[in-house]
Amino acid sequence: MNQEIRDDNEVKAYFDRWNVYYTIIEHDYMAHRGIHDSLRKSLQSTNRESFSILDLGCGDGLRIAETLKGLPLSLYIGVDLSAVALKEAKKNLANLPIQLKLVQTEFGEYLTDMETPKVDIILAGFALHHYTNDQKLQFFVNCANKLLDSGCLYLYDVFCRPGETRAEYLGSYCDILNKTWVALSPDERKSTIEHIHSCDYPVQYKTLSKYAEETGFVYSSKPLYADEKGFHCLYQFTKKH
Repeated sequence: MNQEIRDDNEVKAYFDRWNVYYTIIEHDYMAHRGIHDSLRKSLQSTNRESFSILDLGCGDGLRIAETLKGLPLSLYIGVDLSAVALKEAKKNLANLPIQLKLVQTEFGEYLTDMETPKVDIILAGFALHHYTNDQKLQFFVNCANKLLDSGCLYLYDVFCRPGETRAEYLGSYCDILNKTWVALSPDERKSTIEHIHSCDYPVQYKTLSKYAEETGFVYSSKPLYADEKGFHCLYQFTKKH
């Protein structure tokens, strides 16, 4: 297992340049539209009278505000390293008739805080791939501890495809990025590729499903959503009774 040590400051510095990531979202380079459409459909199908959400790596909250509109949400807690992103999230989530809490911290620390409440739903979007494998396993342990009975973890992220190593992933993903993410300037594409090489440690889904099984989650072998290339996927994990 790759045990590189991630640099929280480097991750934070990249996402504090929120205009770059906003452009990525707006042009759907990381399949946010398909992911959030599928997420909304899944949340609608739960038939809960109300539910609470802990959103880890919430970013600017723009997409999730649209996803949650009209759903019976009682509490939304958004956690992110970037103060810039959270400032935008406060504005983007302001119109939802909910109890809102935004927290600037590393979400692994928030999950282990004794004062963090248990919730019905945990979302983790494009964040877990910054963690080492040991930290990924601990993430599932921590999520199980913070979910109410029959609660769900929705994980959307970048993944190595079946049989693909991290090095192969980096080559394929960054080649596509450099050729097709044309709304970014050459310098922005260069800095994004540098960020990916230094901070991204995606794994194959079979690795995460193994961690999920070890920590008491029920899961499917198929994603709720996967883009055409198989890089960007949404999975659902349900806590066992």
